[in-house]
Amino acid sequence: EEVDRENGWVFIYKPVYPDYGVMKAGADIPKGKPLLKKGTKLGFKETALLSAVGFEKIKVSVKPRVAVISTGNEIVLPGKGLKYGQIYDINGRAVSDAIRELGGEAYFLGIARDDRESLKEKILEGVKYDIIIISGGASGGIRDLTASIIEELGEIKVHGIAIQPGKPTIIGLIDGKPIFGLPGYPTSCLTNFTLLVAPLIKKLLGLDQEYRKVRKKLAYKVFSVKGRRQFLPVRIENDKAVPILKGSGAVTSFIDADGFIEVPENVEILEEGEEVEVILFGF
Repeated sequence: EEVDRENGWVFIYKPVYPDYGVMKAGADIPKGKPLLKKGTKLGFKETALLSAVGFEKIKVSVKPRVAVISTGNEIVLPGKGLKYGQIYDINGRAVSDAIRELGGEAYFLGIARDDRESLKEKILEGVKYDIIIISGGASGGIRDLTASIIEELGEIKVHGIAIQPGKPTIIGLIDGKPIFGLPGYPTSCLTNFTLLVAPLIKKLLGLDQEYRKVRKKLAYKVFSVKGRRQFLPVRIENDKAVPILKGSGAVTSFIDADGFIEVPENVEILEEGEEVEVILFGF
């Protein structure tokens, strides 16, 4: 490119140095250096690297297929009109999107009504998948049928967790498939999804199962109920953790939050300015 030939002469327009234009073997990718870490998500950069060293195919983790079921006579799919006493289904869409964000495949099976046959039919359909998630119907009320149906079809490993929010949580197995009964309140449901379900999906994908965390100082004093571990939503503002003190049924308590802090069972007060660990939402 920097040379011309004319009448048997060679004209060089730019000085060169030893090894100019030569890349030695191993200068780009040294021998023995791993190309990609286990659990790396493959994008166009990663596939370019693999192509550069001659890989046509590699082994990858199979995306877990997760069935999602909402429950309740009062639940209506977004886009439809509401009647008196009805609310839109939040958890079905939110949990499905969280699964996809993690890298899994979500299959929303619809809304099961508060009768045994409706819910049982949905659960049996869900057993075709790798994981089943049910939102609502786990608290033990007269219309909360999830536990009894799981017991009929499989076994319950956990029923109730000493945490707030999210105490009415069920973990079981049906035909060897893990099934989670999460609370119906959006904040409780999505918090417990982050704590309990997301690590399982990450494990199946070969990803790091650790939560994303940062340390911040509390913006003001927090009171907690002794005897139950509390997960309190917070937003990060001015480099501080600002508690969001709304009920589990408030959608904005989750939407406005960047993550949550864990208050141990034996702690009743966290002081203003105290450093806390924030478990961040998102994967």
